[in-house]
Amino acid sequence: MKKMKVSGLLLIVALLMSFAVQVQADEHNRGFDREEVPIKFSDADEAAWAKEYIGKMQSKNVIKGTGKGTFEPNDDVSRAAAIVMAVRLLDLEDEAEAKPDDVSLHFQDEEQIPSWARGHVAVALENDLFNTTDQSFNPYEPAKRIWIAELLVKSLGLEDDALDQMNDIPEFTDVDKIPAGAIGYVNVAADEDLTTGYEDGTFKPNKNVSRAEMTAFLERTNSDLLDQSGARTLQGTVTDVSFDEEMGSISLNVNGESFTFDLTSELEVQFEDRLIKADQLRADDKVTLVVQDESVVEARLLNEKTSDSNESSGLIELEVEYERDDTEYELEYDNKKGESEAELEDEFNGVEAEGEEAFAIVEALGLTQDMSRDAILERVMNELDVQDDDFDELKIEAKFANGHKVEVKREPNVDIPDDVTGDLADIESFDLDVELFDGEDQSYDYELDDGDIEEDVKRDGEEVEGNEALQAVSTLVNDVSLTEEMSDEEVREAILATLSIDSENVSELELEVEYLDGYKVKVEFEQEADQPEESRDGQIAEFKLDAELNNDKAYEYSMEQDDGDIEYEYSDETDSDETELEGAEAQEKVNQLLDQLQLSAEMTQDQLKKAALTALSIDEEDVEELEISVSFVNGESIEVEIEEED
Repeated sequence: MKKMKVSGLLLIVALLMSFAVQVQADEHNRGFDREEVPIKFSDADEAAWAKEYIGKMQSKNVIKGTGKGTFEPNDDVSRAAAIVMAVRLLDLEDEAEAKPDDVSLHFQDEEQIPSWARGHVAVALENDLFNTTDQSFNPYEPAKRIWIAELLVKSLGLEDDALDQMNDIPEFTDVDKIPAGAIGYVNVAADEDLTTGYEDGTFKPNKNVSRAEMTAFLERTNSDLLDQSGARTLQGTVTDVSFDEEMGSISLNVNGESFTFDLTSELEVQFEDRLIKADQLRADDKVTLVVQDESVVEARLLNEKTSDSNESSGLIELEVEYERDDTEYELEYDNKKGESEAELEDEFNGVEAEGEEAFAIVEALGLTQDMSRDAILERVMNELDVQDDDFDELKIEAKFANGHKVEVKREPNVDIPDDVTGDLADIESFDLDVELFDGEDQSYDYELDDGDIEEDVKRDGEEVEGNEALQAVSTLVNDVSLTEEMSDEEVREAILATLSIDSENVSELELEVEYLDGYKVKVEFEQEADQPEESRDGQIAEFKLDAELNNDKAYEYSMEQDDGDIEYEYSDETDSDETELEGAEAQEKVNQLLDQLQLSAEMTQDQLKKAALTALSIDEEDVEELEISVSFVNGESIEVEIEEED
């Protein structure tokens, strides 16, 4: 009888629990009438805290599970799996899959590396994601936090920053367990918010990373990669969204400002820990968009019931840090998900706060999206009672709902050498690379680091260093006269005008400038070559002619087109002299020959041979060897080969 009572009680408890779970599920879905994209992994709920990250990385094809419909989120992530995920996050999957299955990997345990990871490991090696001292990979070994931190810092291209911070001892209570050669990577990982350690103040460098934790690491790294690429974050209300098959557009109202961006219907949009397709978005939805080159690359639908967005100021992210005599102040605020999170750590006054108390400080700053960098700096310094030059370093980074981003950095005691003058005295680093169709590339590099200068200039086919390079960079910077009001196009035109470069000759231009006050300029430009004249190269994909004569003379002509780029080479050789040309000079020689040959796909081999001998003024009896190959864009080709008989 007692057994029956106990069994009955257990049944009632089980039914109540089932009912509670159902009610919770109904509450979770109530009012949500969008078609969801299912998370592919049946066990994602086993790490409920990470489901949002798992969904995000699934939507970006960074994670693909175990092949059994599961993700096994609480299992340790192996080194091999972590490398594969990092390579996918860097959008290098195609390169990895293009590698042959038997690609050679110079690790002592190469044979242990599984086939599904070999191409990714090869690409990781090519992109400096490994230590130069790594002799073994240990692909199935669980990845530890210290190893993941180093991998992701390298993925962000911040290895130089890590090396600069190798002697800055972090404040983790278990810092003695962090290898000396990894200190800088831990510092950068913390600075970039890839990891903040544990509540007890430890970093736990040797703790294994779970697959769920790996998705959280990847999500934070993804945010930094987007920032580096110049992506903007906007937050507002959808006024219109429409699609013509897969492609469409979305219009957004941000505090009275209107914006319209391109959008694909296949983009997966996050809503809490769920996913929907972009074609499920509607007018009046509140959203956060990440936009790159006027196209939406990421989107989040905000929950209007829980959203507490700071619409009056438009502030969606803020970080304030200042330091004096090893004492630090740090204020952080984040509202990208529509729910405000704020945290304060004030060592000057011994205050730690989060939530409403920290948010009150953010509100008191009164930062708005129409404020200039100088106005934001002045407001922060006044509100926090920071005096001019009474600090070692001050950093402010603010993002607003209209995509406006402000970065300010102040270091009052920067040591600027006497020979750095003019506009260059305001710059911490300057990096310009210009690639030209004629092969005469130019680059200008400058960096100021703790009073030391590194400079390097390449122009007119020569490398310049030292004072001459410094003067070249200084002249360029002063003549261009960059201002915050200049558009990317105006910056590009000013640089090309200063360097006397025709914009039509530019294949690629990349400029990155960081000022001492934190202001950054990043300009990227790329174009394909105009198609050459139709009567000549426009029909020809590739042309090669090699001639060796019995009087010790030899000629080589080469022209090759690839994705709009054209490469020319020319050489002639006698018994006492040799000439080799590339770029514009080679182009002139090759085009002179092509003009004489008047090539066409209808030419016979004999016609091509006679035309070549006539154009080069060569008697056939003087030829030891002649090879001509022509490939036309329509797929036709002609080949001629003559070789002197013994």
